[in-house]
Amino acid sequence: MRVAPLNPKRTIPLLFKTGGALLFGGYLYFQFSQYLSGPIIKSFSLPSYTSTTSDVITVSGELKNADFIWLDGRQIFMDRSGRFSEDLVLVPGYTVRTLRVKDRYGRVVSHEFGLFLDQPDPHDSYALRTQSQKATTSTSTIETSSSNAEREASYLTSITTHGNNEENNNQE
Repeated sequence: MRVAPLNPKRTIPLLFKTGGALLFGGYLYFQFSQYLSGPIIKSFSLPSYTSTTSDVITVSGELKNADFIWLDGRQIFMDRSGRFSEDLVLVPGYTVRTLRVKDRYGRVVSHEFGLFLDQPDPHDSYALRTQSQKATTSTSTIETSSSNAEREASYLTSITTHGNNEENNNQE
C-alpha cells in the first residue's frame, strides 16, 4: 500500500483556511453566547428582603454581559470586571428598590429587593414613649417616676389654690 506524498502547495493554504474558519467560528460562538444569555446578575449582596437598624446600607454585586446599571432609576457604575458597590440612605419604614441591568443589545433584567429600616420616627411621640417605656423596666425607676408625678400634681394644686386665695383677697 502506497501513500501519496503531500503537496505543500495544496496543504498550506488548506491549513490556513481551516484555521481561519475555526477562529471565525469560535469568535461567532463567543459573541452569540453573550447575545443568547443576556445580562446576568451573578451575585448580589442583599436577599430579597432585609431588615436593618442602620440608616445607611451598602448594595454590591457582580454582573455579566452588562453595559449599564441603574439603581432606582439613577445610573451607577461598575468596574471592568462587572463589580459594583453603592451606598443607600434609608428612611424609616419599608421601601422597595429596583436594580436594572441592560446589555449592549438592549435587553434589560431587573431585580427588586425590599429594605426595612426599624427606627422610630423622632417626631412620633407614641414611638418615643414606647421606646422609653422599654428602656425603663426596673421597678425602682417606675416608682420614682410615679412619685415625681405625684409631686408635680401637688405642686400644681398648691399654686392654683394659692392663686385663688390672692384673687379673693384682692376683691375685698
